[in-house]
Amino acid sequence: SELSMYQASALKLKHDRDELARRVDEARENMAEGRPVTPNAEREFWRSFEIEQQRASDLQMAKLREKETALLASNATRTTAEPRVTAYIPEGELVPKAYGHKAPFMPSVPGAAMRHFRNPNPKPIEI
Repeated sequence: SELSMYQASALKLKHDRDELARRVDEARENMAEGRPVTPNAEREFWRSFEIEQQRASDLQMAKLREKETALLASNATRTTAEPRVTAYIPEGELVPKAYGHKAPFMPSVPGAAMRHFRNPNPKPIEI
């Protein structure tokens, strides 16, 4: 029974070999006559050509985007923060003077939690 299994598989493999040899001969004939090697060879070629073109276009766009982001990052910083005062220019002078360690305090906007606190009710001062 094992021998018959080997014989059956050998017969199947021989049939597959003959089929492939026939297809190769057909392809050689078609190529010699100037026709496409297989019926869908031209379609496969154009599909791979389009994929290659798309890949090249994507690579070019990626390089362009990378260059633009590098340019934006080097030239300017995008922020929504309110600019803080770090130096002032006295009247008559063109060079700004830094505040140093005594910079003015710029309080932040009160948050939503402030609604839980009562406003101070100062007592009037009598003299």
